[in-house]
Amino acid sequence: MMQDGMASSQDDALDPLAAAHRLGITAELLFQYTKASFGEVTGLRSLRTMQHAGKTEFAISELDDFDALLAGPWPESGRGRPGIPKAVLDHLRAESMNQCARCLNGVGVDTAHIRPWAVSRSHHHANLIRICSSCHREHDAHNSLTTQELLLLKDALITRTRASLAVRMQPGDPNVGVPRSSRQLFGRESELADLVDALRSGRSVMIAGAGGVGKTELLLHGIRHAATGRRAIWIDVEAYRASADIFAALRAALGGGDTAFSEEEVPARLDALEACVVFDGVEQATLGDFDAFQDAVSDLHSATSIAQFVVTSQVVLHGFRADFRLRLGSLDSVASRQLLDDLRAVPDGGGDVTPLLEFCDGHALTLRLAAALTEHYGGAGPALEAIVSKGVSVVSLPGRTRQNSNTSLEICLRTAFDALSEGGRRLLYALSESPAGLITQFLEGDCLELGAAIETLADLRRWHLTELAQIGEDLTRTVVLSPIRAFAIQAGRDFDRESYEIAVGKLAHASQMTVAVLELNYDDPNSTPYVIARYEHELPNFLRLLELARAQRSNKGLGLIAVSIVRAMMRYFFVRGLSEQGARVMRDAAELAVEIGHAERASGLIIQLISLADRAGDPAHTAAGLALAVQLEAQCDDVGVRGDIALGRAMVARREGDLAAAESFARDAFEGYRGRLREAITHQAGKTGDDENPYEIDEIHNDISHALGQLGFALLSQHRYEEAGKAYRHSLQHERGASVAVNRGQTLHQIGNCESHLGNFREAATLYSEAAKIFEFVGMETYLSNAVGELGYALIDIDGSYPLDDIEESTVRAAMSDLTREIGRTFDLGRPIDHNLAVGVIRKTFGSFASASLTGHAGLLFAYSSEIWAEKLQSLFEAVAQGTRPKDEIFPLAMMELAFCLAFYSAQGEQAFAAGREIPREVINEMLKRVCASGDWERNVMRVVDWLSALLTHRWNLKGAESERLRRFIRNYDNDIEDWLDLGS
Repeated sequence: MMQDGMASSQDDALDPLAAAHRLGITAELLFQYTKASFGEVTGLRSLRTMQHAGKTEFAISELDDFDALLAGPWPESGRGRPGIPKAVLDHLRAESMNQCARCLNGVGVDTAHIRPWAVSRSHHHANLIRICSSCHREHDAHNSLTTQELLLLKDALITRTRASLAVRMQPGDPNVGVPRSSRQLFGRESELADLVDALRSGRSVMIAGAGGVGKTELLLHGIRHAATGRRAIWIDVEAYRASADIFAALRAALGGGDTAFSEEEVPARLDALEACVVFDGVEQATLGDFDAFQDAVSDLHSATSIAQFVVTSQVVLHGFRADFRLRLGSLDSVASRQLLDDLRAVPDGGGDVTPLLEFCDGHALTLRLAAALTEHYGGAGPALEAIVSKGVSVVSLPGRTRQNSNTSLEICLRTAFDALSEGGRRLLYALSESPAGLITQFLEGDCLELGAAIETLADLRRWHLTELAQIGEDLTRTVVLSPIRAFAIQAGRDFDRESYEIAVGKLAHASQMTVAVLELNYDDPNSTPYVIARYEHELPNFLRLLELARAQRSNKGLGLIAVSIVRAMMRYFFVRGLSEQGARVMRDAAELAVEIGHAERASGLIIQLISLADRAGDPAHTAAGLALAVQLEAQCDDVGVRGDIALGRAMVARREGDLAAAESFARDAFEGYRGRLREAITHQAGKTGDDENPYEIDEIHNDISHALGQLGFALLSQHRYEEAGKAYRHSLQHERGASVAVNRGQTLHQIGNCESHLGNFREAATLYSEAAKIFEFVGMETYLSNAVGELGYALIDIDGSYPLDDIEESTVRAAMSDLTREIGRTFDLGRPIDHNLAVGVIRKTFGSFASASLTGHAGLLFAYSSEIWAEKLQSLFEAVAQGTRPKDEIFPLAMMELAFCLAFYSAQGEQAFAAGREIPREVINEMLKRVCASGDWERNVMRVVDWLSALLTHRWNLKGAESERLRRFIRNYDNDIEDWLDLGS
C-alpha cells in the first residue's frame, strides 16, 4: 500500500535509514518530511511513503523527486519569505552538534544560507548551515568566508551524518538489554501513534502512570514500530537502589562486554551511537537517592545533543526536560475485555464479566491477575465473589501514583496470594528479592530447595505473577514486576515472616553456591569472560543481598554470605573498569564485616576497597579503608589479617609516593601471608580427605602473589629492575585459580618493563605480547593498548627480522579500538587538552603504530589513520590554527599528526611489500621528509628515527637505512649538507 497512489516497484525501495543516508539527513528529519503538516506549513508537499510487510519504505524515485522539490523555489506567503521549518532547524542543530560548523564555537550560533535566499529561494537542508555570528559576518559582510568554503564545511557535516547512519545500518540487533514485547497491544492505538511519532522525531520522552498500567509494554511496541535504527540501551531502574549503580550499568552497557566507559566519556559515546537510552521503571520508593537520579538524568540529557532519552516512571521527574510527555490512564472497556479474553486459556462459560471488568477499572496488571482468578475459581462471577470476600469494595483509580490496600490491584494480589501454596509463596518471596530475576533453568533444578520446583514455578506463571526474560538462545530469567515485588515483600514481612525469612535464607545460600561454582569450576583463564558476564547479570541480586544483610545486622549468617559474595565480585569491578562503584560496594561490605566480627573477610574487603579507590583516584574511600584497617587492627591479632592491613598500607604509601614505606609494608604483608600459609598447610595435614579445603590455601597463595606484586612495583619505581623482576616472577608462581586470568597479564607486563629497562628487548617483547593476548581475551582493553604500545618500543630495539609471530591481527585491532577511546577522551573538542595526559597518549599512539607496522599488520593503519584523524583530531588542529583554541595545544596535536602521517605511509609501503613489489620511492621519501623535519622530542622520545630504521631494514629488508646511517643522514639535513640514501634490497 502506498500513499497518494504513487507507483513504484519493490526493487527501488529503501528502508528509513537507507533513505536518510541517500538524502544525507538524519532519520528524524526524514520522518518529519513524511508528515502532512510539513506540506501544510511549507506550501510544498510531504514525502510519500510505501508500506510493505508492515514496514515503512521509500521509493528512490520519490526521494530524488522530493529532494529536487526542496532544492527548488519555496512558495512565499502573503508575509513574504517563509520561515525555516522547525524540523529542519532541529536537524541542523543535531548535524552540527549545536556548534559553529567552522570554528566549533558554541555561543551565538545561528542558521545561515549557503547560497543566499535571494538566489536560491530555498530552505533545502543542504543549503543551510549552523555558524556563529562572527563567521556569519565574515561570509555576509567581509566576504572572507566564501560560499565554496561553506559548501566544503557542509559536505563534511553530511559525510559525518552518513557515517553515523552507516553504523546504524549494520546488520544484527544493535539493542542492549531490551526485553521482548508481547505479541499484541490492546487499546493503546492513539498513545502508540503519538509515541512512535516522538521516537521517530528524535525527541526525548517521558511515559508516566501507575505501576502495572502498561508503560513498559507500550514503549517496547513503540520502539519496534518506530524502527528508527537507533541503538536502544535499556536500563532497568527497578533492579537498583542507588543512582550510582544505575549509571554504572549504563557505562558497562556502553562497553559492550569489555571495559566500561568512564563517566566523562558517556555523553560523547551516546551521541556517537545516536543511542536511545531507556530508564525503565522509575519509582521514588525504589531509589534511595531519587533526587540524585533526577539530577544525573538531567545532566546527561543536557550533555548530549543527538542521543535520545526515554523514561517510564510512576512519578513525574520534574528535572527531566522531556520533549514529549505521555500519561497512561485506564484501558477502555473494549480493550479491557480484549485483554482479559486474550489472557484466559478457557473463555468464561457465558458468564457476565462486566462487573469484574468494572472492578479492574482498566488497569492492565490487575486484569492479568483477574484473568488468573477467573480460571482458578471457575468463572468471572466466583472470582469477583472471592475478591469481594476480602472485605474491601473500594475500586481504585489506576492513575494513582502509588497503590495502597484499598486498590483493585492490591485486592487481586491478596486473593491470588492466599490461593498460593506455601512453596509458591516462598518462591515468590525469593524472586521478589531478586530484582534481576533468577535463571529459569536453575529454578527448575530446585536451586532454592522448594521440592516440586517445576510445578511451583508453573503455579506462579498460571497466576501471571512472573514473566520470562530471554538472556540467550537457550536461557531465560524468571522475573517479577515491580508492583508485585513490592506487595510480596511487604506481605511476607507482615503476615508470613517465618516463611519469608526461610525464602531469603535459601536465596542467599543459592547465590553463595552460584559464586562458589563460578570461582571453583570456572577458574581457568579461558572462562573469565563467561564469569564476568554472569556476574554482570547477577549484580543487582548480589547488591540486594548486601542491602538486606546491612538492614538485618543481627542475622550474622546472612551477613557472612553477603560479604563472601562481594569479595568475589572484585574480579568483575576490576575487569569492567567500574572502580568507583566497586569501591563503594566494598566499603559497605567491609563495614558490615567489621561490625559483625568477620575479621578475615573484613581485612580482605579492606584491601579490595583500597585497591579500587586507588584506581578510581578517590581519597575519601581510601581514607575510609585505612580507618577500617585501624579499627580492625585494634580488634584482631591474626597474622593473616595483619598481612592484609600491611598490604593495604603498602598500596596507600605507593599512591602517596613513599616508595620506601611501600616496599617495607609489602615485605611485611608477604611475611604475614607466608606465616598463614605455613599454618594452613599444617592444619590441612591433620585433616581427613573429606575435610580438605584447597580453596582456602589457594586464597593464601593469591594473597602472597598480591604482596609480591606490590613489592615488585615499589622496587620498579625505585629503578631496582633486577629485584623487581624477581619479585614479579615470584608473584607469578603464587597465582591461583580465578585470579590467574586477571592478574597474570599485568604481572607479565610489569616483568616486560623490567626487562626493557635492563636492555633485554626481545624478552620484553615476548612478555608484552603474551600480556596483550591475555588482556584481549579477558576484555581489559585499557591494559591491552598499554601492552601493545610498549611492545612497539621494544620491537624498535630488537636486532633481527620481523614479523614477531606472537602478535595476531585481532590483538592489534582490539588495541586500536581501545586507543581510539583514549584519543577521544584526551583530545576532546569540549574541553582543553591536559598536556600530561596527552604525552602519555602520544607515546601509546606511536608505540601502537610501531607494533602494527613492525609485526606485519600495518594494513590496519591505512583506514584507521585517515578516519580517526578526521573524526577525532583534525577539527582541533584547525581550531588551533584559526586561533579559537590555545596556541600551546599545537604541540601535542602536531605530535599526533606526525604519528598518524607516518602510520598512513607505512600502511602504503606494507601493501607493496606484502604483494612482493618494490616499496614505492615516493612513500619512503615522504616518510624521510617528515622524520627529517621532526624535532628532538619526536626523535628521542617518540623515537621516530629508530622506528623508521627498523621498518626499512628489519621489516622491509632494505639495506642502507641502518640506525647510525639514518641519523647521519638527518644530521646532514639539519646542517644543510647534501646527502643521499642508497636503499637496496
